[in-house]
Amino acid sequence: MLKKMNQSLSKEEIEFQENLKEIDNEIDKIQRKEIILLLSLLEERQRETLGNKTADRLQEKFLKFQKAIGGDYSVGIIFVNYSKELTFYLQDISCIDSNVILFSVLDSSFVEAEIIQHVSQINFTLVKTPKI
Repeated sequence: MLKKMNQSLSKEEIEFQENLKEIDNEIDKIQRKEIILLLSLLEERQRETLGNKTADRLQEKFLKFQKAIGGDYSVGIIFVNYSKELTFYLQDISCIDSNVILFSVLDSSFVEAEIIQHVSQINFTLVKTPKI
C-alpha cells in the first residue's frame, strides 16, 4: 500500500511539474507580448519626439535668421527639391505628425499656403526678402 502511495504521489508530482511548466510557458508568452507592446509604445514616442524636436529646431533657426536680417526684411524660404525655384515668405514652422513638418508660407502673390514635408525630405534655403 505504501508503494502505491509513492507511485501515486510520483505521478501527481510529475503532473504538478508539467502544470508548472505550462504556467511558466504562459507567463513567458504574456511577458513577451508585454515587452513587444512596451517597445512599440517607446518607438512611437521616439517618432513623435523626432518630429517635435525637428520643428522646434527649425523654428529656432527661423527666429535666429529673422533676428540676424533685422526688422526691415522678412524671412523667405526656397525649397530646393522643387523643379523650379520658388521663394515663399515663411510664416511658421510646426509639427503635424511624428515625422511630418508643416511650413506655413505666403507665395509671391501673398496667397497663404502650407507645405508639408517628411523630416527625411526637408531641404531648403532661408533667404532675406523685402519686408511684407
